Amino acid sequence: EYNALFAAEAFDFETGLKLVQKRGELMARATGGGMAAVLGLKEEVFREVMEKNKLIELDVANYNSPSQIVISGPKELIEQAKPIFEDAGARNYVVLNVSGAFHSRYMENAKQKFEAYAAPFEFSNIKIPVISNVHARPYKQQDLRSTLINQIVSPVKWSESIRYLMGKSVTQFIQIGPGNVVAGLVNAIQREAEPLIVTEVEDRNEQVQKRMSKDTLRNDESISEKRQAPRTKSGHDVLESSKRFTAESLGHSEFKQDYGIKYAYLIGSMYKGISSKEMVVTAGKAGMMAFFGAGGVKMDALEETIKYIQKQLNHGEAYGMNLIHVPDHPDIENNIVDLYIKYGVRNIEASAFMSITPSLVRYRLKGLRRNAQGNVTPQNRIIAKVSRPEVVEAFLSPAPQNIINKLLAENRISREEAMMGMEIPMVDDLCVEADSGGHTDHAVAYVLVPLMLQMRDEAIRKYKYNKSIRVGAAGGIGTPQAAAAAFI
Repeated sequence: EYNALFAAEAFDFETGLKLVQKRGELMARATGGGMAAVLGLKEEVFREVMEKNKLIELDVANYNSPSQIVISGPKELIEQAKPIFEDAGARNYVVLNVSGAFHSRYMENAKQKFEAYAAPFEFSNIKIPVISNVHARPYKQQDLRSTLINQIVSPVKWSESIRYLMGKSVTQFIQIGPGNVVAGLVNAIQREAEPLIVTEVEDRNEQVQKRMSKDTLRNDESISEKRQAPRTKSGHDVLESSKRFTAESLGHSEFKQDYGIKYAYLIGSMYKGISSKEMVVTAGKAGMMAFFGAGGVKMDALEETIKYIQKQLNHGEAYGMNLIHVPDHPDIENNIVDLYIKYGVRNIEASAFMSITPSLVRYRLKGLRRNAQGNVTPQNRIIAKVSRPEVVEAFLSPAPQNIINKLLAENRISREEAMMGMEIPMVDDLCVEADSGGHTDHAVAYVLVPLMLQMRDEAIRKYKYNKSIRVGAAGGIGTPQAAAAAFI
C-alpha cells in the first residue's frame, strides 16, 4: 500500500522509505503474539465459531478471500484455537511464523509510537485513486495520515477491496513481485464472491466530503464573520489551496527520481572551475546536483577532479560535469568526452553548443541498451543549456545520421548503438537559459519557456519518444521570489 501511495505521489520516495522503516522497526519489537490462517470456512461460519467458543481475545487480522481468514492474538490462544476451527470444518489451520499479533488491538503501543513519528510528515494530493485496506475504499485525502496509522491495528480487508474494484468493472489484476500468492487470492475472490456494487449515493457523499475539505465551506454566519476569506479588489473570495508546497515537492517527480536528487534544483557550471569540486560534492550530499566548471581546465587537473568527486560521492549522490563547445578546437571537446566515458561520468551539462557535434553524439550513444519493455535507455544523460529555438530543435531530434555514419565508420560506436541512437533525442532535459549577466542572448525566460515546451511536445509526437523531456529555467534566479516564479 505504501508503494501504491508513492506511485500516486502522496509522498516522495524518501518519506515513504522513512515511514516504512519506522513501521518495520515497530513491528519487529512485537513479541508474545501469533497469527494463524483459517482456510475453508465462510465468513458467517467463521463468526459463529468465534462467538460460540467465546474467542473474544482473538482478532481478525486479514480477510484474504471469502474462505481464508487470518486471526491474530496471544500466541498460546492461537495454538489453542486450532482444534476448535478444525472441528468446525476448517480445511486447514496454518499457524504463521511471526513474532507478533499484527493488525490487532495488541499493536496499540506500536500504533501510538508510529502516530507520534508520522505527525511531522507532509502529504501531497493523491494523483491516482488508492484503495485503503482499512476501509476497502479509496483513500480520502484528509484521512491519509490517520488511515496509515490505524492500519497497524485494523484488519486488512483484502477480499472486500477486490470486490469493490470488481464492482467498478476492474477485471485485470497484475501481481508485481515474486510468487503468485496475491494473484491466487484475487482469483479465489473473483471465483467465490460477487462484485461489491457501491451505490452512487455513497460515491457522491465521498466526493462532497472531498470538495468540502478543499473549499472549507462555512455556512455559519458568526464563524464567517470571524474568519473571512481574503478578497480580491473585485470582491471575489480567494480560497486557500489545500496543497502544502515544500522545497522537496516542487519540480518534476520523474526528474528527481531519474537523477536521484531530493530537490529539482541544479547548480550550473562556471568557467575554469569557479563552480568547484567542493561545491559539487556539497550539493550532492545536500540532495541537489551541481556541475563542475570544466571549461578551460587542463586535462590532468580535470581527471583529478573527477577522481575527487567520485571518491567523495560514493553512495550514489548525484553530480555532473560541464562539456563546453570549443568550435575552433574539436580535439579538446573530444578528449574531455574520452575522459568522461573512461570514468563513467553519467551526467553532463552541454553549454554553448550551436549545433550537434560528433563528440556529443559519441557520449550520448555510448552504452545504449534496451530495457525489458524494449525501449532504448541511455546511460549517459545530457542536459542542454539553450536559449535559441533552432538549437533546441537540434537537441530535441535524434543524433544526425551523417554524424552517426561517420562515428560508425571510425569504429567509435557499435552498430547496435548506431541503430538505437535513432530512437532517442539528444537530450534528457533542456535548461532554458535566459539572460544571466550579459553573455547570453538577453532573452526573457517567461517568453522562452512556453515556446520550448511547445517544441518539446511537438518533437515527442513527431519522433514517438517513449519518455518525456523535462524543461527547466536558468539565468538571474537569485532570490526565493525568482525561484518561485521559475517554478510557476
